[in-house]
Amino acid sequence: MQHGGNTHLDSIGDHIVNQGDTVDITTQLWISNILFDSHATCRYLNFKIINNAGMVLFHKRKLTNWPTAKAFVKIPTINLTPGEYKIVVYNEPNKLLHINSCNTTGTLTIISK
Repeated sequence: MQHGGNTHLDSIGDHIVNQGDTVDITTQLWISNILFDSHATCRYLNFKIINNAGMVLFHKRKLTNWPTAKAFVKIPTINLTPGEYKIVVYNEPNKLLHINSCNTTGTLTIISK
């Protein structure tokens, strides 16, 4: 989990799957204030899979839901070759609402069946 000043995302962890499986990635966006953290609903999160060369192989933009501020994607691995990939999830900042950008990362390891 990485804080973006007043925001943070729950950790997405690392995932090991067989090639062809679908990976479910879920995270929750939080806004911090002086007294407590609260959910940040109806905010866009970007989910990306990036290979070792830095190419984005998957990108999906999803809204955090109401009332939990969670967003999730299903990532098909049928077209990904076995190996390790970086998973990156980040929110889009909003200056008007004073929402900073933050991200969380993990590793996706795909193994041959």
